[in-house]
Amino acid sequence: MTFLPNDTTLDDFVHDGSPARGEALLAWEPRSYMGGFVKVAREHAGVELVGIESPLWPRTGTGSGWITREAYEHFLGRMLAELERGGRGHGVYLALHGAMGVRGVARPEADIARRVREVVGRDAFIAGTFDLQGNEDAEFLSQADFAFSANTSRTTTAASRASARLAC
Repeated sequence: MTFLPNDTTLDDFVHDGSPARGEALLAWEPRSYMGGFVKVAREHAGVELVGIESPLWPRTGTGSGWITREAYEHFLGRMLAELERGGRGHGVYLALHGAMGVRGVARPEADIARRVREVVGRDAFIAGTFDLQGNEDAEFLSQADFAFSANTSRTTTAASRASARLAC
């Protein structure tokens, strides 16, 4: 929440269970965006999911202020490096907030999509899901192939399931 006086720092994202990767990330919150995506993707033969290292909620929970540029670059850099090491996959699913506030980055979600696209190339798809506050625009979609925003709390998993069906 950008009106809060505290910044959300790198240390706020490093706590028991966070960051997560692999199966720990894929199994985290099965009723979330990612949980819906994982459930549907696993219904399709031949789909391999790889959970790249990602921060989970900060210790402050949803009452977090602006994310520092240091924290943003640290985790995005690690994600991009892991994508580079993993070789060319068929696609990347981004479970994003949609209204993230990062100091010095005007549109963080669009920046993430752009930088992921630079790593995976145009042959791989990029899909994104956003929560109720998500306000993504053409800048995100100039790099991503499709995105879904939830308009009620009941549609969060539905959006992810739709994204997985399109991707698989």
